Amino acid sequence: MPRAWVALLVLLAGPMPRAVAAAQPAHPHPEPSRTAASAPAVARAETGLSVLPNHAVAPGTVEVTLTAAPARAGLLPGMETEVYAYNGRIPGPTLEVREGDRVVVRFRNELPEPTTIHWHGLHLPIDADGSPLHPVAPGEAYDYVFTIPAGSAGTYWYH
Repeated sequence: MPRAWVALLVLLAGPMPRAVAAAQPAHPHPEPSRTAASAPAVARAETGLSVLPNHAVAPGTVEVTLTAAPARAGLLPGMETEVYAYNGRIPGPTLEVREGDRVVVRFRNELPEPTTIHWHGLHLPIDADGSPLHPVAPGEAYDYVFTIPAGSAGTYWYH
């Protein structure tokens, strides 16, 4: 019997919730900027849907790389806004996997604050579910490794 597809989508990457990150110093949310001259040197986010390439060579394994980093996006006409993006994209890239796949997400945090990746709706081990109790510090990396459970075909999202 063929394995069913599971799609993991992301809407926008964002900072860790303040209530959970109480031990971290407060950072103000970036304000929209109407001029490029006042903007920090960050990449312009690409828009539209994309699918992460699978770098695994073993069958039944999906290995991808995700980097969270600041970017700029034109969310409103004539105005660019500072955003947090995955792989320079808003929305972040889609991850396509099948039930039973071993998934390895090589995550790098290039944001100015701690963050995680949380997979909404999937039942995963605590060390793979992006708990805010286990943040990835700025400049650090973490490999999320998990297996897609049987019976979980569907569309999910991450942030």
